[in-house]
Amino acid sequence: MLPTWFFIVSLITLVMLQALLPFYLILLVILKPFGVHGLRHKPEHQYVLSTAFLRYLWLVKLFINLSAMAAKVGVITSDTPLLGPSYTAASQGFFESNEEDDPARAAVVDASHHALQQEIQRNTNSFRSAKKRLLAEFIYNNEADSRSRCAHPDDARVIEINDFEILTVTPVVIDESEQQKMKEQGSVPIPYQFRSSDQGVRFFENTFSW
Repeated sequence: MLPTWFFIVSLITLVMLQALLPFYLILLVILKPFGVHGLRHKPEHQYVLSTAFLRYLWLVKLFINLSAMAAKVGVITSDTPLLGPSYTAASQGFFESNEEDDPARAAVVDASHHALQQEIQRNTNSFRSAKKRLLAEFIYNNEADSRSRCAHPDDARVIEINDFEILTVTPVVIDESEQQKMKEQGSVPIPYQFRSSDQGVRFFENTFSW
């Protein structure tokens, strides 16, 4: 079975090649008076420009749809550079117009848009909190030191930022009511507490502190 990264890299490469098609078309037009019919095609191949143009149109359509879908599931937000309008478009029902002549129909559309915006907000919260949960798990299990010489609580792990500052990572228990509240908001619980100490790092093995 092929790894996931193979498909992701292949897809990105194909998309990048298609994104360069406008420059390829311009270059073909410039070189056509000199007898160059194609840089990657044999002279007997036909409809090179038209097929390349159609592939580019399909790429634009695919990019718009994927951007709207990514905005709907929370990957893209209104603060995302260059792709922020996709979030606005997705929250408005995938380019659906808000202008309705029938008041009843307009009310239904507004309710649908409101529900869609709430769903997008929950998905955004879920995506962001899931990233933070994954990062917290990685820091606690792989980066933090459970046998640090720095003074820290027994159940905490330590990351030494520098000689004067440490970051303690402590597992916490989230009660069921708080978990239910976070679930309604679409957030993923993060059972870790991060606390920075910049008042001096004290070592057990030394008699001095700073």
